[in-house]
Amino acid sequence: MLKLIHAKGYETSPIELRKAKGYWAGMRPVLVARPQNLANGLRCANVLFISHGRYVGRDSGGCHLYPEISWSGGREVSIVYPRYAKQDPLCCATLNPVRVIFRLVGGHVKPVRHAPPG
Repeated sequence: MLKLIHAKGYETSPIELRKAKGYWAGMRPVLVARPQNLANGLRCANVLFISHGRYVGRDSGGCHLYPEISWSGGREVSIVYPRYAKQDPLCCATLNPVRVIFRLVGGHVKPVRHAPPG
C-alpha cells in the first residue's frame, strides 16, 4: 500500500497503514497527506481508497482539516469532516460536521450521500 500511496504523491503514517489493513481488502480507506502538508502531521489530509492493492479513488481534490474515517463496512466507508467557523481555533470546530458515505461502484469510489466540504 505504501508504494501506491507514494506513487500518488502522498505520505501516511505507520499507524494509518495498520488501521487500513484492518478494513476489508476490497475497500481500504487510508488517511494521507501531501508531503508539503506533513509539517503538521495529518492535519490537512485526504482519504485514499485502495481495493485489492489498486487505487480506486480519493475523497476529494483538496485537503481537509482532521477528517475522520468513522466506519467501513464492505463496499462503503463513512468519513466525518469537521466544519470550522472563521473564528474557530484548529482544536475546536463549532459547526456541525459533515458525514459523507463513499461506495465502491464499478471499480471506482463515489460519494453516495453528501459531498466533502469544499
